[in-house]
Amino acid sequence: MSLLKRMILHNGSALSPELRTLIEESYVVFAGHAVGIPLGVCKCNVCCSDEYERLLVKTPLRQMSSAILSEYTNSAHSYEERTDGHALRYFLPRYFELIALNDPPHYGDLSHCLTRLGNADYRQHWSAHESDLIDRLFDALLCDKLNDIRVIPWPVGYRLAYPIAELIEMLVLGGGDVDRLLNTWQHAPGRGASVHTAAMASELESSDGQMTFHSSVLGEHAEACLAVGRFICRRAQVDRLEQAFFLFDDRPEFQSIISDGQALLESMSSGHV
Repeated sequence: MSLLKRMILHNGSALSPELRTLIEESYVVFAGHAVGIPLGVCKCNVCCSDEYERLLVKTPLRQMSSAILSEYTNSAHSYEERTDGHALRYFLPRYFELIALNDPPHYGDLSHCLTRLGNADYRQHWSAHESDLIDRLFDALLCDKLNDIRVIPWPVGYRLAYPIAELIEMLVLGGGDVDRLLNTWQHAPGRGASVHTAAMASELESSDGQMTFHSSVLGEHAEACLAVGRFICRRAQVDRLEQAFFLFDDRPEFQSIISDGQALLESMSSGHV
């Protein structure tokens, strides 16, 4: 995520009541877990220093900055439940809070913030209560960000500021249930879901005669990419965009995004891309 996008998104970002409630619940559910030194991080010269390891352990969780937690994200290269499970659970509430506040704890983009959660295979190894909470957080986070339709003017038109494609990558790498997430998208309240659907059309490509989500980080998740492609390309989506266009009579920038996405989807359905 570019610095410009971080600044635009971080300014004035407000969470939905449901997402805020779930984040607060996560602080309670995972409160029994703790961290200590040594922490499960890489200590090579380009990864986590002794000072950052100390900050990760000593800083009160709710006060931990994105910059500090990024050191854990970028230095936790492996995962073993026995040695790393408690630390990951301990940090998770702050991860979700920072991601929700558009201040993701990663030096690069949003996509890789929760990769270690995916490596944990949480549905297999964690309690049903913990796993269910994570899935509900994924749902609420997706709904919240589908309603974020701030725009950035480009020389050739408008683009949505929030990188919904990166969010989908993050949720897949984090172990999210793709079918469940797409169902959440389909039934998300508000007008924003249609705008993001239109924007996602430009993230698709043809692969073996099928439209798939073109992602440089989901190489090992081809089925998830195909599921996203099928979801965006359904004929019902084109019809939905046609209806959504008229919901934005007062916002030509959104009509432009919707119109461009609709044209792309029409081309895909007719095989002209």
